[in-house]
Amino acid sequence: MKINFVMPDFYKDKPIGGFKTIYSYANALVEHGHQVTITYLSDAFPAYKSFLFFIKQSIRYIYHKSIKYFPKKINWFSLDNRVRLIIDKTPIKITFPNADVIVATSSLTAKIVFSLSKSKGEKFYFLQHDESTFSVDHDTISTWGYGFHLMAVAKWIKERVHKYYPETKVDLIPNFVNFGSFKLINKISDRKDVVSMLVHPDPIKGTEYGLKALKIIKKRFPDVKIILFGTCSRPKETGFEFEYYQNASESKLCQIYNESMIYVMPSILEGWGLTATEAMQSGAALVTTENGGVDDFTERNISAIKVPSRSSTSLARGIEKLLLDDDLRQAIAQQGHDKVQRFTFENSYQLFVKSLLCGLGVAHEK
Repeated sequence: MKINFVMPDFYKDKPIGGFKTIYSYANALVEHGHQVTITYLSDAFPAYKSFLFFIKQSIRYIYHKSIKYFPKKINWFSLDNRVRLIIDKTPIKITFPNADVIVATSSLTAKIVFSLSKSKGEKFYFLQHDESTFSVDHDTISTWGYGFHLMAVAKWIKERVHKYYPETKVDLIPNFVNFGSFKLINKISDRKDVVSMLVHPDPIKGTEYGLKALKIIKKRFPDVKIILFGTCSRPKETGFEFEYYQNASESKLCQIYNESMIYVMPSILEGWGLTATEAMQSGAALVTTENGGVDDFTERNISAIKVPSRSSTSLARGIEKLLLDDDLRQAIAQQGHDKVQRFTFENSYQLFVKSLLCGLGVAHEK
């Protein structure tokens, strides 16, 4: 198959969880003999309206094509060299490569894909969140009704689509754990009082509630070590001491998770919760909000402590509960580790390819 993933932006040095998922599928697809292109729309240029505008646009185009992304390489993910990257994209529809399959990966890209001719590929839509909840909403809900073949990474996203389009078929393709990068190294029973958390600038990630909860914990348990990580700059004025790692590699994240007794996910709404599964695989007990995305791999008080979202005090109580009851902490950490073992890349990849082939009307064989 010739497959074209259409993505909204190009991040050379910034790790993005949803992008990592797509890049993993791209690598596997080319490994199995398929031709894969990734087209980025971050540098789409509007049609020029005057000669002066044309000159400015031409200069900008030359800069983007020759300088901005040179060399065209993603530094934070090992993407197979056989995956073709089209970064300096223009909005001229004919310039999109012909393909068997074209996959929209966001509501913005869905609008572009919708306008393309059939020669650009059978149209699919890979849903990793409900983007209508984002600060910028590109008419997300309407894009679900375009008639594409829909794929969702979590049950709550599938249910959200069916709320508006009850008859629409949505293939469930759960995310996966990279077991090659994330391992249980330090014994669950031997861990010190360390709590870790991702910080993220998007309000929907609930970082403000998580930081307030950690401030409460640090006040009640001064000896607890707190480790934060993320792609943004170091948080300021938190009111407590912490270690911070910006753009941490997967090996560093594995180290953080293995050092952690508890991992906190404070999201208001989460597409899937990649860091939660990574932490669980690495032996950290999960304290999470009821954010939807973790429901596919957690059970309350069995494989995670689950509390209401938008509540710093509830998060703090959940963390405190595990700090005071080590038997419960170990049990939840072990159950969490066991629970995520079924989320293998092989299973997800097979479901992904099956969805593509069924959309094309081709029988799927493992």
